[in-house]
Amino acid sequence: MQEDDADESDVPADAQAAASGVLGVDDNSGEGSSGGKKNLAQVAKGAIFREVVLAKVREAKEQEKVAQVEKDAADKAARRYGD
Repeated sequence: MQEDDADESDVPADAQAAASGVLGVDDNSGEGSSGGKKNLAQVAKGAIFREVVLAKVREAKEQEKVAQVEKDAADKAARRYGD
């Protein structure tokens, strides 16, 4: 499926300008207003950490869903064949 390029997009239309604004990077100098490369490295590490945590949460939810389906199937089988 294709996603619409509507307002619900997670990526802003001008992603580079938005990233520069978040990082405090001046488009002319290339350095941040509060630390430059060090700040960029901290932001990158934070973003990576966030993605890892979100992936772990998604994985845990998926495992929980699988366990629930297996439990429901076992209960259904026990009721069907337990009589």
